[in-house]
Amino acid sequence: MRALIPAIVIGLVLLIAWLADVLYLRSAGHQAMTGEQAARHARLKRMHQRIVGVGVVLYGVYLSTLTGTAMRWVLPGIGVIGGGAAAGAGIGLLTYAVVGAVGVVTGGVGIALGAAAMALIGGGVAAVGAATGGFGYRAVAYPLVTPWLWIPTIVLGIYLILGIGIKRPGGSSS
Repeated sequence: MRALIPAIVIGLVLLIAWLADVLYLRSAGHQAMTGEQAARHARLKRMHQRIVGVGVVLYGVYLSTLTGTAMRWVLPGIGVIGGGAAAGAGIGLLTYAVVGAVGVVTGGVGIALGAAAMALIGGGVAAVGAATGGFGYRAVAYPLVTPWLWIPTIVLGIYLILGIGIKRPGGSSS
């Protein structure tokens, strides 16, 4: 919640600036003006709109950068375990292709390990390693402000900067 306080304050400052801009320009717009005064008023109105537009774009970009962090207990996925097992089996088969059959003697009995046994051992060890590597707590970052809010804010700011559809003195649009 503390991270949102500056965003709320900046948003309120922008809202007050926009309201002051609207009230000032509307009060100045109701007065009788000469051609030169009307042109000056139009330039001032356009400049104010661009300043507010830049502020709104910067505010939208600021909102997009707000992230929170949470600690979550994570478990390994099936894909991670399967990928580890496949890699281990491949290493076991590669070992068999390079070294050949390996003889193991335990307790007076000799056993020759072939390709299938090496792939099974390599796949089993790799699957256990992949499974244990995914357990534990992990910091997960998430956006505090949804893109449904900050994307339209940036678009509105760009609209204000470009001034599409603003009436100019003489009836033309920019």
